[in-house]
Amino acid sequence: MKIIRPNTVLDTGAMTRGSTGTFVGSNGLVQTAAIDAIRINYNPLTLAITGALKEAAATNRLLYSEQFDDAAWTKASTTVTANSAASPDGATTADTIVEVAATAAHLASQNVTITAGTTNTFSVYAKAGVSTRVQIFIDDGSGNGCHATFNLTAGTVTQSANMGTGTGVVATIVAGAVTAWWELTISGVIAPASTTLRHGIVCVNSATPGFSPSYLGVVTNTVFVWGAQSETGAAATSYIPTTTAAVTRSADVVTGSGLVYTSVPEADFALWEAATAYVVGNRVIRTVAGTHSIYQRLVNGTTATAPESDVVNWVRIAPTNRWGMFDQSVSTLTTVATSMTYVLAAGRVNGLALLALDAEKVTISMTANSTIVYSASLDLVGNNAVGDWYQYFYEPVYSVTDVVVLNLLDAALLNIPAYGDGVLTVTISKASGNVALGALVVGLVADLGDTQYQPTVSITDYSKKATDAFGTTVITKLNYSKRLSASTSVKNTAIDNVANLMAQYRSTPLVWVGADNLYTSLIVYGFYKDWGITVDNSTFSTLKLEIEGLT
Repeated sequence: MKIIRPNTVLDTGAMTRGSTGTFVGSNGLVQTAAIDAIRINYNPLTLAITGALKEAAATNRLLYSEQFDDAAWTKASTTVTANSAASPDGATTADTIVEVAATAAHLASQNVTITAGTTNTFSVYAKAGVSTRVQIFIDDGSGNGCHATFNLTAGTVTQSANMGTGTGVVATIVAGAVTAWWELTISGVIAPASTTLRHGIVCVNSATPGFSPSYLGVVTNTVFVWGAQSETGAAATSYIPTTTAAVTRSADVVTGSGLVYTSVPEADFALWEAATAYVVGNRVIRTVAGTHSIYQRLVNGTTATAPESDVVNWVRIAPTNRWGMFDQSVSTLTTVATSMTYVLAAGRVNGLALLALDAEKVTISMTANSTIVYSASLDLVGNNAVGDWYQYFYEPVYSVTDVVVLNLLDAALLNIPAYGDGVLTVTISKASGNVALGALVVGLVADLGDTQYQPTVSITDYSKKATDAFGTTVITKLNYSKRLSASTSVKNTAIDNVANLMAQYRSTPLVWVGADNLYTSLIVYGFYKDWGITVDNSTFSTLKLEIEGLT
C-alpha cells in the first residue's frame, strides 16, 4: 500500500524568459515563442507532446546561422544556393550545398572563439539531397577534433571518433519532421589549449568514412542545411537564429509555485463587474488569486462587494472548469474538447495521480535542472481482459479511469528524495470528443507496506430512490464514493514511522494505492476512517485500514 501526500496546487506559478525562444510546435515545425511565453514542445516526427521547455541560458556563437551563402561561412570546392528548399520552420530558407570537386575539402565551415578546455556542441539541421550521408565535425584546424557521419535516410550514426588530443562524445541524431529533416549533434572537449574551433559540414559517400572521408566529387552531390548552432555544453538546446552577431537566449525561469500554464480557458461565464445590474440566477466567474470560482446571483441589483465576500447576494456554485480537478472532489470534472495540457511547478514531488479520467492517452514529462528526467506515454484504451469472442465483438471498449505514477523520481540521476525545481507537464487527449479529469494530484509517495490478499473495494451510492403513493419509483442518479478495506504487512522496523504517518495525515485526503501497477480499482482518493496495527511476531506486523473515498 502506497500513498501520495498531495501538494496544494496554487495559482502563483509562472515561467518567464527575457528573450524569444524557439520550439517545435504541434505541427512539427520550428516556431518562435514571444518573450515570457511558455514553450510546449512536440516531437517533430511523431507530433507527440514532449512537455514544457525549461532551459538554461545559451548562446549561439555562429554567425548567419541559416545563411550558408554568407561570407561568414568558408566554402571550399562547393557552391551554395540560398533559400532553395523548404526549411524546418515551414519557410523556404534552407540552403542547397553542392560539392563541385573531388578534393578533401569541407563544404562549409566557420571559426568561433571559445573558452579553452570547455565542452562544446555543434548542431545543424540537414536533409538528404543526392548524397544521403553527411559529416559534421569540430576541430581546432590542426587535426584535433571530433566528428560523426550520419545516414540521413535511416537517421543513424554510422561513425563517431576521437581525433588527436580532442575528446569526442558520441554524436546524436534527433528525428526530423515528416519532411525528412534531421537535427545532427556532436560535442566534445577539443584541444584544451585552443581558443578557436572550426565547425564544419561535409558531404560524404563512403559507408564507413574516417576523418578524411571519400567524396563524391560531382556537382550532383548535394545536401540541404539549415539552422547551425555552436554553444557551450554537452547537449544541444533549442535553436537560436543569428545574423551579424552571436545571440543569447535567456533562461526559462519559474517563479512562484503551482499552475504555470494550461490550455484550458477560464471563460465559463462573464467576469463579475461591480456596475452590472444582475438578476436572480445570473452566473459570473471570479479569477482573482485564490478564488477561481463560479457564483450565482441570489438578489436582483448591483453591489460593489465581490461575490466571494458577499454571501447575501451571491452563492458559490463550483470552481471554474480550469480548476475543477484541484478541488478535492473527483466528481467535479475539468472538461474540454480533444485534449488538455497542464504545466505545474509542483515543488518536491515524485508521485502523480489522475482520477476520474476520460481520455485515450496520457503523456507525462518532468524537467529538472534543465533536463528531461521523466517521460512516459500511456495508452488508456483496451486494457481490459477479453474473455471470449462475444466480449471481443459485442462488449463496449472501456478506458482506464484512474492512473498513478509512483516513479517520477529517478534516484540514479540526482540521488535525492525528489526534484525541488521540477516542472511537470501532463497532457490527456483523445481522437475526438471531450476529455475529462476529476482530480490531478501530485505529491510525495510513502510506502505503508505490502497489501495482503483479500482487500475489499466497494462504493457508497448517494443516489436517491423515491416511491410515491401509486408505486411509481423515481431514481435520481447522484455521486458516489469508493470504499477500501485492506491489510498490509509492515516490517516491525517501520512500525513507528507508519504510525506517525497515520497520525499526521488524519482527516487528510490522500491517494491510496492498494496495488501498484496492478488493479486501478484499488486506487482511492480519500481519508482513512479507521486504522490499527497488530504486532504479529518479532519481524512483521499487520496494518488494517478502512479508507473512505471522496465523491
